[in-house]
Amino acid sequence: MLKKRMNKVLSSLGIASRRNIENMIRNGNVSINHVIIYNVGYKVDVSNDIVHINGKFIDIKLYNNNVMLYYVLNKPYGFISTTKDEYNRLSVLDLISVPRYMRLYPIGRLDYCSEGVLLLTNDGKLTNHLLQYTSNVKKVYLIKVRGIPLLNDIKKLEKGVLIKGGDTRISKIFFISTIESNSWFKIVITCGYNHHIRQMFWHIKHPVIKIVRISFAGISMHKLPLGNFRSLTQLEIRQLKNK
Repeated sequence: MLKKRMNKVLSSLGIASRRNIENMIRNGNVSINHVIIYNVGYKVDVSNDIVHINGKFIDIKLYNNNVMLYYVLNKPYGFISTTKDEYNRLSVLDLISVPRYMRLYPIGRLDYCSEGVLLLTNDGKLTNHLLQYTSNVKKVYLIKVRGIPLLNDIKKLEKGVLIKGGDTRISKIFFISTIESNSWFKIVITCGYNHHIRQMFWHIKHPVIKIVRISFAGISMHKLPLGNFRSLTQLEIRQLKNK
């Protein structure tokens, strides 16, 4: 039997701060095994007790198991990669059938208009590791740009240009096709600033029309339908941790 203070358990699951949880308990909002408690120092059995807040079941076994979650999502257009914003737009977390208190966060971001591979986890150590500027994590995109860029301009982008945020560093850009006066490219980058690729191609006066990320740190969609997600395999998780 593992007993922990209720406020510590619920705060660790992202329900609220310890102080706010104590207020919930005082106000009779928390029940243990269907009995309302008022003792803010109450210790809960994280293996067996059943907890509800305002009638909503809270799975406190997740605290005991210290569950680490790792997902890849095929992000569609029209979703933000943050938990919320001032415009109340839909978040990528609305596409994941995991309770919000599990504190899932995206590893890197795709902007509102972009699509493709987005990793989500509650493993903060892995997130920090992969987002470090020096980690050299490869990100691969398919992009559609307006017009037909000159070869010299593409070579200039590959060598690195200065954009808002910093130097884009060396990248690899591969021409795919031209359709109706617009061009498709595959681009490989190892760092990422806000609107990184959009800024790169704006630099040579060829605005980006569409962005689809097809790989992040070696993780791809594997024919994952748009808007769907899957758990990473143990092999994929090990590979990410060894980047």
